[in-house]
Order: sequence, then structure tokens, then C-alpha cells
Amino acid sequence: SDRGMLESLDEQCQSSSGLHWTFQTVITKADQLVKLEDGAELIKNLLKEVHEIAPTCLPGIITTAYKPFLGLFELRRSIVEACAMNLK
Repeated sequence: SDRGMLESLDEQCQSSSGLHWTFQTVITKADQLVKLEDGAELIKNLLKEVHEIAPTCLPGIITTAYKPFLGLFELRRSIVEACAMNLK
């Protein structure tokens, strides 16, 4: 289950003190979600639930590849930062 996977990732991250790896929620196709009547609330609740289950999860990134582009810069920056962390 998604919950079980998040709990497992959180446990592993805590046991490594966050020194070896991190994980992050990325919500894609946000342009489709926001079209839903409760899309913005759905995204907000999903990110909140992920944080409650796995508090070591980095803050979520919301993306869309359609104009207006959203979150792609943040996603790229997060990947670069994660790679730089692993080089230390």
C-alpha cells in the first residue's frame, strides 16, 4: 500500500539520520487536478497526509508540464540539491 511504503521510507530515512538519502513527494499533472471542483483541496490534503505518515519526507512539489509550467524549476533544483548532498 502507499501508506506502508511511506512508513517504510520514513523508517529507513530516520534510521540513517537522513544522511544517506531523502525522499520527496512530487505531484504531477496538477493542471488536471485543479480542474476538479475540489482539486486544490485534494492536493493540500494529500500533502498533509503524506507529512503525517512520513514526517521525514521533504516538502512536496507540485508540477505540470503544460503552460503555465509549474514546479519544474523546483523539481530540478531539488534533484541537484539531493545529488550534491550525496557527494558530501
